[in-house]
Amino acid sequence: MSEAAATSPDTHTNAHPHGSLASIVERFRPSLTPFEAFYRDLHQNPELPTKERRTASVVAEKLRSIGYTEVHENIGGYGLVAVFRNGPGKTILIRSELDALPVCEKTELSYASKVRMQDAWGAERPVMHACAHDMHATCLLAASTLLHSAQDLWSGTLLILFQPNEEYLGGAQAMIDDGLYDKVPVPDLVLGQHVVPLESGTLAFSTGPVLAAADSVDIRVNSSGPGVNAQDNIDPILVAAHILVRVNTMEISPKEMVVLQCRQFHSGWPGADYRPYADLNIDVKTYTPAMRTQVLKGIERIVKAECSASGIEDKPEIKLKVRAPLTSSTPETVHTIRKTFSAHLKATLVEQRPKTSCEDFSILATSKNRPYAYWTLGGIDHDLWHKAQNSDSPDAIIPNNHSSYYVPVIQPTMRVGTDAMALAVLTFLAKDR
Repeated sequence: MSEAAATSPDTHTNAHPHGSLASIVERFRPSLTPFEAFYRDLHQNPELPTKERRTASVVAEKLRSIGYTEVHENIGGYGLVAVFRNGPGKTILIRSELDALPVCEKTELSYASKVRMQDAWGAERPVMHACAHDMHATCLLAASTLLHSAQDLWSGTLLILFQPNEEYLGGAQAMIDDGLYDKVPVPDLVLGQHVVPLESGTLAFSTGPVLAAADSVDIRVNSSGPGVNAQDNIDPILVAAHILVRVNTMEISPKEMVVLQCRQFHSGWPGADYRPYADLNIDVKTYTPAMRTQVLKGIERIVKAECSASGIEDKPEIKLKVRAPLTSSTPETVHTIRKTFSAHLKATLVEQRPKTSCEDFSILATSKNRPYAYWTLGGIDHDLWHKAQNSDSPDAIIPNNHSSYYVPVIQPTMRVGTDAMALAVLTFLAKDR
């Protein structure tokens, strides 16, 4: 079954002296053929987080060729943003990512990635755009071309931002810390989109939580004893294992969406039979501040209780790191954009259910207490989608984001992503509305 349920189209129309917003999009949408070639080039030449030099360079070159002359580069790494000051009005920021993943592509596409490169820690990795950031970037460039061509029909300031290092969840904050909003105007609204495993030609949108908040909990369980012979000490591995069992059986209401995962477990080293400590990392994903607080406090309580019950005298070490904030679109903004999409976007609109993935996109808005909207686009081929829906195991047929086989079908994914972003901007900036 699909993760989304269809909604009824809204009959609202947006009057405009030059026709509807849909007619503006149809009139000024560029030929997408060159953008398809651009997309294939990005897909064949992916770069890992913090290493996006070539990607940023070709994007900046493309922005200038469109006519955007004010392009700020190397913000928070290889981040960049183009500014188009087109008269009085709101300032809107539209965003895409630049980076790819350390994944070995197993598709048989003619433009499949064969790239290998060193990651941020010096290890050589295969690289693939397995999360469709290449499609996001291409859609943003095509929408920016449309908006530049239609500049006489809207007024305001457009910020076109390409973020580095989204996959390691550091790029948005890095751009903020590097003075992003000292270089460009603070936006009144921030917009983003992402391709997911839905049928291509589908757009999913909702108010409230869209993506999870993610926290990383590092725990060190110390041993206790003379520290010479293993049999004379309390085994920290066994205690840590009990902690994992207790954490994963924590009492949580079935109505709540919570994901708990052990991401790392390490103790000892070759040649040593004594283990002075065990380190583990637990990833926590939640959708409400109250549940986040409950779960994090629960983990701390379990760790301390297990160590105490095992007779370990040294206190455990617990360190919390926020990996990603909750992504929860502003209801008023969603309501306004949904009317435009219902009336003018050639796509099937469905309701987006919260997903267990996470993003740092919202930091670009919340750092300045600004509203934002984030929606998802289907990228699965029509025939494959319906084959999966008619099977007993659709998830076994449709690859998910970060899979070695996950590549969106180019059309109509690109057309819907281009039109959606352009329409969202025009909703707030079109003249005589």
